[in-house]
Amino acid sequence: MGLHPKNLSRSLEDAGTMFNCLIPWSSAGVFYIGALGVWPADFWIWEIPCYLSIGLAIFYGFTGISIAKLGPNDKRYLNHKQQMNGKKL
Repeated sequence: MGLHPKNLSRSLEDAGTMFNCLIPWSSAGVFYIGALGVWPADFWIWEIPCYLSIGLAIFYGFTGISIAKLGPNDKRYLNHKQQMNGKKL
């Protein structure tokens, strides 16, 4: 597809880290319940940036805005890395 691997990193951060606090059995959800005494379902109104982050990630994916493409040097590096791991292209 010609996309840079940093897109995957950003997508995982958008979906995992930002939305993690709304899941009661996650580390952030357990912290909210234990330390703050707030159930994650009661905390949803303060998580507007989390919703926006996921929505913007989907928007960027469909429009291609700020999606990094592989340049010629990146492709050579990835080809070399795959050859070092014994994989064929």
